[in-house]
Amino acid sequence: MFDGARFEGGIAYPKPGEMDALRIFDKAVIDPILKGDSDQHDEALKAVEGGAQVLKHQMRLQADSLREQRFYRFELIARRLQSTTHWSERVSSHLFGWLADYGLSVSRPLGWLVVTMALCATAYFGLARSAGLLDPAGASQSVRVAIAPGHYYREVPSAQELILGQVVDGPSQRLNALGNASASRIAEAMTKGPILFAVELGFIPVSDPISHHTWAKDLSAQDSWQSAVFAGLRLAQRLLSLILIFLTALALRRRFQIG
Repeated sequence: MFDGARFEGGIAYPKPGEMDALRIFDKAVIDPILKGDSDQHDEALKAVEGGAQVLKHQMRLQADSLREQRFYRFELIARRLQSTTHWSERVSSHLFGWLADYGLSVSRPLGWLVVTMALCATAYFGLARSAGLLDPAGASQSVRVAIAPGHYYREVPSAQELILGQVVDGPSQRLNALGNASASRIAEAMTKGPILFAVELGFIPVSDPISHHTWAKDLSAQDSWQSAVFAGLRLAQRLLSLILIFLTALALRRRFQIG
């Protein structure tokens, strides 16, 4: 409708919510095209794409960044549905929509970031457990070796030390200070290590949490398939986190941009 149109002045555009605008666009524009003559699909969708570009440009002139982004979304959707669009562009458009609602949503990329951290934490725990580094059953039987007469001992890393990624090199606390934690409490404590690791790597992708997580350092040093998967998973989480943080920052910038 607006393809090739020119405006002498501004546009008084109604202000529906984002979800309402998308439903109106789908119901009033896209659905009739897809239900019509299949030979005319591409031609009609190209006209919609051109009209969205015109309106997007007009919103930019009016310094209306949110509605500019809205018409950019309509433009991408119309282009994605055309049969002549390359498959890689279609996939990228779908991902942009799923992950960030085409740059309009702040909460969606943050939600995906939390989901990514939860999945990675579960995977990290499984890898460490299968490599024998986090064993709740064996952890309840602390191995303590007396190094001097009296009450001081050197011990294998406890669950609490695994959480903090620390190993006591010298004489540790008195035996009665170590306590007799139950196996269930130790198992609960051990799960916090991978959770903290995934959260650190998720919110600060450029960091290196391995340096203060003993279990992660040991897993990385192993010559095993778990170590290889661990390295690949860390890289994947870093890349996904960087993308999602960037999309969140982009949406925040648009939302609070001053025209």
